[in-house]
Amino acid sequence: MLPPGALICSFFTIVTVISGSLYAITIDDFSEGNVSLVDTLDYRDRAADLKTGLSPSHTLPTARYIAFEALNPSPYVGTGVARSSLDNGSWRFSADPGVTAANLYSIYGETRYGLPAMSLNLAAYGATSLVIDFDYTIPDPTFTNSGFSLDISLYSNNSGRSAYVYQAIPVSSTPFSVSVPFTKFIASEPTFDLNHVTQMVIGTGNGNMRGAFAISTVRTNSTSELLPGDFNFDGRVDSADYVAWRNGFPQNYSTGDYQAWRANFDGHAAATASAIAATVPEPAAPGLMSIVLFGLFACPSRPACRSSAPSRSSRPSTNLV
Repeated sequence: MLPPGALICSFFTIVTVISGSLYAITIDDFSEGNVSLVDTLDYRDRAADLKTGLSPSHTLPTARYIAFEALNPSPYVGTGVARSSLDNGSWRFSADPGVTAANLYSIYGETRYGLPAMSLNLAAYGATSLVIDFDYTIPDPTFTNSGFSLDISLYSNNSGRSAYVYQAIPVSSTPFSVSVPFTKFIASEPTFDLNHVTQMVIGTGNGNMRGAFAISTVRTNSTSELLPGDFNFDGRVDSADYVAWRNGFPQNYSTGDYQAWRANFDGHAAATASAIAATVPEPAAPGLMSIVLFGLFACPSRPACRSSAPSRSSRPSTNLV
């Protein structure tokens, strides 16, 4: 088994420009891995879809599992169909009148469903909230108590219990964002480690998303400016960022990105970076450079690498919650 640090290095982090110099980590922008699920009002019937090998520039954990089961809440009686799809950059739900989802989840990091393990630093770059961007929420008038409430569960490697939030969602026919402060998760599980989130589950387990809705992005917020050369987004420019650059070159990173890393390499390690640059061809021979850097990574004072790699911009949206 690989050590935890080696495993974390395999994941890229997505950065989304929100406005000006503010950035966010995108967990999923739902632009890859299309899904089309249909479920009927039969408790023996379930629909699910596993998508692996997704681009880390769009889905941070590189895979998602969508589980889906329809429900006809009392007093509705009859037949009906519910649909969950992922297309055109949104995760959507719609159903016949009076039908909702008993269980509808997008799941990340749960290995029993065939998903790869993950370790996600949700608090990177001063983030204080999990943000969910919606295209719309349209209530079903069949229900006397129609409306929307989302279940969000996080798991970390220091707690056997989930940090759980039951989040009310506004009704809107136009795009909006819901911000869920990390303090809500900590209130439910005080020892929860936001720096090492191993599983994330978003959806509904109680049939409380009663109507049509579409989610376009799951991301964090941010409070600080991205440092040039910080490719794993931990607030430092160090040897772990070279690993991120090397793994993403030339698909995700350029020679200019390498120059930014070299120019901003942190503290006492800057001399080491200069020595490397003077003796090793750059970046045409990243394999040679990695050999020279081996001694640097072996130093116990070096931080473990985490996640890494850039993404597309997301449109700004109004924060309603």
